[in-house]
Amino acid sequence: MRYLYNDDFNDEINCSSEADLKFFHNNQFNEATLQRLFERTPHEHTKALSTIIEKDMLNILGGLTESQKENIKKLSEGHKVVIGGQQAGLFVSPSYTLHKIISILIVVKDIKEKMNYEAVPVFWVASEDHDYDEINHTHVYDTFHNRIKKVSYKPNLDIGMSIGFYEYDKKELLDCLDEVFNYTKDSKENIEIKERIEKEINTHTYWSELFTALVNNIFSEYGLLIFNAHNSEVRELEKGIFKEIIEKSEDIDRAFREGQKEFTDHFNIPKTIETDTNVHLFVNSKEKRELLSRDGDEFKTEESIYTKEELFDYLNKTPEEFSNNVVTRPLMQELLFNTAVFLGGGAEVKYWGELYKVFDVMEREMPVVLKRMSFINVPTELEKLLSSYDLSLTPQLIEDIQKEKDHLTAQSTNKKLLKGIHNLRKLVEKEYESLEKQIQTKHEKQLIDRNESGILKQVDYLERKYNYDVKRQVRNELNKLDELGMLLLPKEVLQERIFHPTVFSNQTFDFTPLNYTNKLIVVME
Repeated sequence: MRYLYNDDFNDEINCSSEADLKFFHNNQFNEATLQRLFERTPHEHTKALSTIIEKDMLNILGGLTESQKENIKKLSEGHKVVIGGQQAGLFVSPSYTLHKIISILIVVKDIKEKMNYEAVPVFWVASEDHDYDEINHTHVYDTFHNRIKKVSYKPNLDIGMSIGFYEYDKKELLDCLDEVFNYTKDSKENIEIKERIEKEINTHTYWSELFTALVNNIFSEYGLLIFNAHNSEVRELEKGIFKEIIEKSEDIDRAFREGQKEFTDHFNIPKTIETDTNVHLFVNSKEKRELLSRDGDEFKTEESIYTKEELFDYLNKTPEEFSNNVVTRPLMQELLFNTAVFLGGGAEVKYWGELYKVFDVMEREMPVVLKRMSFINVPTELEKLLSSYDLSLTPQLIEDIQKEKDHLTAQSTNKKLLKGIHNLRKLVEKEYESLEKQIQTKHEKQLIDRNESGILKQVDYLERKYNYDVKRQVRNELNKLDELGMLLLPKEVLQERIFHPTVFSNQTFDFTPLNYTNKLIVVME
């Protein structure tokens, strides 16, 4: 295994001055900042939170590894966490879900090596989310048809509840799994992976629990703790936080709007968070998750109106029906966990910057906010293709591939013949112009026009057929170049954002020698 570092794909906000860093509470990934964060007083509920996580993981997984048990103990004692989260994508897809967890584990390792501090790795499963259309599919590569293939589970299903409450159809999901693995390499390892997933599908009932089990299969030995946000005991623990968010909702919304404008103006970028609500909470998560808004002293959804007292009564009785939106979710995370480092995607880092004043309202300091690490797999055969065509892995790769395809086609084209066809078209048009001067009746015009159209269609067919034959001569090379582009930059984005992890590997690459970097890591065999 070889690792190369590529800086061409880095879209991180460049925080190089105090004016930049103020949007992240001036916290940087260095020993001075981390040491100060390590010394922060733990939350009063930290021990209770560790107990809830342990109970939830045992309930879903049946048991914990020794390293997970050790990290539960560290969490209960107040050790700070390195945390990141993700929606529960189909069969742990796309690949960057794994890369986000790998980033967490690498940062934990770096902190241990540099500061001899044992931070706790935590992965937040966004089971409170209801964006079913974002998680019900994955993409594989169809080598026979040379195309990217989307595989979906019940694409027409409409789910309004938080995904943590959704019970999946086992038969449908197993059929979906069969389709995914129809496009993977026929190997002993892939057969074993599929069998493990089948076992978990048959063992579990809820979508987010299945996702938790699959993540655990991959990372349990590293001591990863998996946190399910919609857990009813967690919601009970969060009641006081929800109440404070509701009480301060006007201040939170004002701080968000002001901070967002300052951030986007400073970096000259568009807004990442788009929301018209002003309370930034959802209710009714068990049935149809509804945004809550405030109108004077009243709190409203599309179908209900609450006084503050009625809303608090609703919260006290059924806290599991409350959940955060994008503005208050980071806040809830920090008021639940004692965090040293948060890792997120590029968009997540930006929206944390937009929220810096929201943290001030709740008198909570941000953790260190880092962009997760990015990886791209370049198998040997693709590495050889890049080399043979003198291509480089850059954001312009698709454009460069098209130029190479055009060059190959041009080399095989008889330009004199093609020019002759073009001249033939002009000759036909010229001769028919002469004929049109002799037309005396409408019928004659229709006859001449139909005849000209028929002949020009034959000339067009000749040109198309010739161009097709030219491309057929170099079809193998053109297909290889298409495949190169679709596998490395599918839909002109990094493969980790599109493909299921099994497209490139049947095992997680050895990330343990790596250190945190914001450069793209090229994983080569």
